[in-house]
Amino acid sequence: MDPRGDACDRIILRKWMATRCQRLCLVTRPEYTKEEFARRGDERYDQHLRDILEPEQNGQYVVMDIDTGQYEVDEDEIPASDRLLARMPGAQAWVP
Repeated sequence: MDPRGDACDRIILRKWMATRCQRLCLVTRPEYTKEEFARRGDERYDQHLRDILEPEQNGQYVVMDIDTGQYEVDEDEIPASDRLLARMPGAQAWVP
């Protein structure tokens, strides 16, 4: 195994993650404090989505816009986030 390959893979992964974080920060500009964001997310999930998604979706990620209640479900958080943000670029995305 070539240790240089591992180092290159780690550098590429770090650059990808940094770019992805910058993109998400630009796309999802927080409109609420952390506390308000969590309160709104918990409230919307509990009132509107828990009965719809559980228990069938247990073990999967739910990414939800806290303002509209629109959501995506996937085994991986990133594809779910990507789909939600593609549909709703200004979404206040939250993962319960």
